[in-house]
Parts: sequence; structure tokens; C-alpha cells
Amino acid sequence: MIENGREVRHPLVSVIVPAYNVAEYVKTIYNSVLAQTYPDWELVFVDDCSTDQTAAVVQGIADCDPRVRLYKTEHNSGTPLRPRVKGAEMAKGEYVCPIDADDDVSADFIRELIDRALETGAEITLPIMRNCRSGEEVEIFDSEVLDKGSVYTGWDLVAHTLYEWRFGMNGGLYEKEFYKKCLNYLLGLRLTVKAPVVALTESLMFIDEAGSRVLLMDAEKVAFASKAVYNYRYNPDSVVEIKSARSFNVLDSNMFIRQALLDHGCSEGPLWRRLQLHLSACLADKMAKYMGGKTKRAMLSERSEVGSRDVSVSYGAMS
Repeated sequence: MIENGREVRHPLVSVIVPAYNVAEYVKTIYNSVLAQTYPDWELVFVDDCSTDQTAAVVQGIADCDPRVRLYKTEHNSGTPLRPRVKGAEMAKGEYVCPIDADDDVSADFIRELIDRALETGAEITLPIMRNCRSGEEVEIFDSEVLDKGSVYTGWDLVAHTLYEWRFGMNGGLYEKEFYKKCLNYLLGLRLTVKAPVVALTESLMFIDEAGSRVLLMDAEKVAFASKAVYNYRYNPDSVVEIKSARSFNVLDSNMFIRQALLDHGCSEGPLWRRLQLHLSACLADKMAKYMGGKTKRAMLSERSEVGSRDVSVSYGAMS
């Protein structure tokens, strides 16, 4: 396509939306994608056996807009991973962009992500995620240790997800074949133990906690698109927030993160030490929320020993 007298490449972007009982949000996310200034997109909804009108609402939109497609699973998977895998398999685009149905994005979202991906050659290009709750929008990005203009290796950024997230990964843009490869690894990820255990996807509610790290581990280049904004709609009733024994399932997810690090040959050094702090901090955090006690910072003195900034020295940005 010619823009301003020069040829500009517009690769097709497949926006993937896993959908389970989100009928009230379908039109909102569709309108958010429809408003994009980037012209070459398709929208793939994967309905995971919803019991409400989700599939009917999507089909009504698809009947009017050929860029929208619906796939309905035969059985509920209980996790967004399998719908994302199916969406990636159905995708016609060179790039895929998974978005949750109850979130929304800025009008230049796809354009900014694509421009940055083509500029840097990154397998993963991340927007700036905002946590929207109680009328406030909090940017999830630690500018003290990360630079939005830098290009990182995935391993650089794995370090900045342990103990606490220093950036958000919702709404990332991925090279399709890279994305499919990583998700298929996740589908079969098992712990290396003597006793047989079920696979990751059969046991976890917090699969994104492990999945995000796996995507980063396999990425040679990760970039941020500073003007692409992803608005995460905070849900106070989510299992992450409520005082429930179910929230302890994230500890299982941490064991799969540990296994993925081992599978990738990381069993020592500053990153491995930071993982140990992460495991302890997560347990303390869940205990504090469940029992109504102190915060993880008050419960853990180990942080001062490992250091909250030490890994950023060993895992810096690419020049």
C-alpha cells in the first residue's frame, strides 16, 4: 500500500478473543477493534462453550462483518489457553494479538504495535498496560528499571516478572508461528518428578502466570510500543483477588515456571535466585490475603538480601 508517496507494508493482524459467558462485552471489544486506525485486521472469537448468548451475539456481528469469525469449542476447556491455541490455528494473519473480551485498547493500538514490530524485528511487541480500577488508571511499567524505547531479549524480561511484575503482557503482538510454537509447548508442559502428574493445562487456573514467562523465554527480541495502550478492567471478584483457598493454585503455576526454567537450562545464577525469592513471596502474599495478615513486603526480609534491582544489572537491555 502507498502512503505519503512511499510503500508501506501492512501485514494482516489476527486479533484473538477467547470468550466464555461474555455476551455483555462482545460488542464493546468489537467496537474497540473496529475503531482501529490500522486497516488490516481480522477478529477471531473462540467461544468456549458459553452458557449465555455469547456465540449468538458474535455470530450476529460476523454475519455483518466478514472480518469477524466465530469458532465454537466442543467442550469447555476451563482455561483461555486452548481457545488461544485454536484461535492461532485459525488465524490468517502474519501476527496474532490475543485480547480479553472484557478489556479495551486505544485507537492506534494495532498500528503502534505493528510499526514497532516491523522496526525492531521483535517476536513479541508489548503495549503499555493500564490497570483500571475504582475510577483510576495505573500504568503497569517500572520506568526506573526498564526503558520503553529499548529492545530486550526475552530472558532480560523474565527477571522483571519474578517477585513482582514490572510491566504488563496483556494484548501483546506476536509473530504467529512463534506464538503457536510456545503455546504448544505449554500444552504439554509437565513437572519432572517421580510421581506422575497432570499437565499444566489440566491443573491450573493461573496458566497465564506460567505462559507469559514461557513466551518470554523463547523470544530473541521483545520491544515495547509506548503509544499502544491496553486497558485491563479490574475484576474484584476474580480468583486472584478474593479471599479463597482457590487462590493458592497460583503456587502450582509457580512450580511450572520453575520447570520451564529448568527445561531452558537455567538452574543457577541471579535469575534462579530471584525465582526462589518469587516462590517465597508468592506464598507469603497468598497467606496474607487469605488470613488477613501482613503484606508480603512485611513478611519477607529476604528481598534485601537478593535485592530488588540486582537482576536488572545482569539482564540489561540490548544495545
